[in-house]
Amino acid sequence: MYEVRDVVIDYFDRKEPDYQNSNPHTAISAGAAIQGALINGEIEGLFLDFVSVDVGIRAYGNHMHSVILRNDPMPCKAAVICKTTRDNQTSMNFHIIQGDERFAAKNDFIGEFRLDGIPPKPKGHWPVKVKFVIFMDANGVLSVSAKLKVDEDKILEQSLTKAASVEKDDLKRIMEGETKALAASANAKSRLAVLAKYESQFTAAQIQLNDSKNSAELVAM
Repeated sequence: MYEVRDVVIDYFDRKEPDYQNSNPHTAISAGAAIQGALINGEIEGLFLDFVSVDVGIRAYGNHMHSVILRNDPMPCKAAVICKTTRDNQTSMNFHIIQGDERFAAKNDFIGEFRLDGIPPKPKGHWPVKVKFVIFMDANGVLSVSAKLKVDEDKILEQSLTKAASVEKDDLKRIMEGETKALAASANAKSRLAVLAKYESQFTAAQIQLNDSKNSAELVAM
């Protein structure tokens, strides 16, 4: 609490905030009590936590399709429509992953489930609604369900429930990988800037050389 106060003072150019009503000795216990009440559903309107990494599904072509995004407040929910990718396809496999990489294989695998009994039709015919829900829970429980309404009397449905929390070591690895990717992108931009600079200098020198050549030809004439 004392360190937070010092950071706030530094941020506002050494202007001390009004913290007289905040007791540093009880701040942590008060926060723990609020968290406990949130988990038990005794109070509403406050966020327990935020999603630490993107959560989504492996799409066709081994790409990561993010459904719930990093920093979304919990509880949260989102849905995506998936369709068959082959003619007469009668089942769909859903691979649930979490991470920030573009390619699914580079992200962390959470679980998978299968929706069977799809009536044979041309690819892309059936819209399957895949719903993601992360509950307000100490472990961030994730529920994923796939639902297909075939007709008024037939509904296909399958689901998966897993803990969506990320271990500290996994989160550190993910963040380090993202930092390296950003650094590589920055290096690429730097190389492009240098290349553009030299190309500009070369063009200017070429123009100057042509002007000098034209001037020499006029003198000779």
